[in-house]
Amino acid sequence: MRLFTLNRLGVVTSNHSSSNQCKDFGWKDYRYEVRITCTDKLDNDDFVIEHSRIHDEVARVFQTMGSCERLCLNIERAILKLVQSHGVKVKKIYVKVMPMPEGGIDLPNRAFMELESKYR
Repeated sequence: MRLFTLNRLGVVTSNHSSSNQCKDFGWKDYRYEVRITCTDKLDNDDFVIEHSRIHDEVARVFQTMGSCERLCLNIERAILKLVQSHGVKVKKIYVKVMPMPEGGIDLPNRAFMELESKYR
């Protein structure tokens, strides 16, 4: 069996807030990473899925802000549903969410959240 690993990195901005998120400490922008391991079924354009659709789905999830843990779970569920809707069998999804200070300067002591889900 051949498996693809799709990688999508990006930055999203949230203009929403919640009582349990890093935004209360000044975070508005977040870096994310999504890694999808899936079967090699291609669509008519020879893609597993267009990468911009993954970004659009992540950006949509960020409009319902919550903790980084909740964001990872919601992103994982949304990406799973999106990719499966293309008839692709997903084996694993990895999600990383990291608050990003204004100006994009990396701070060595900030927290981030990772989630890895495996499927049969």
